[in-house]
Amino acid sequence: MARAPATAEDLEALETDVLAGFVLARAAAGLSDGTISSDVVHLEQT
Repeated sequence: MARAPATAEDLEALETDVLAGFVLARAAAGLSDGTISSDVVHLEQT
């Protein structure tokens, strides 16, 4: 059975999950809050 196309809500939820994983990974690597915040801002602009 074919899967239905992703909705706008599905894509937004995926983006949130991926961004949260990115932030957690950067924090686990010991990067500072300022560095993580800067990285997130750059990602959100693209």
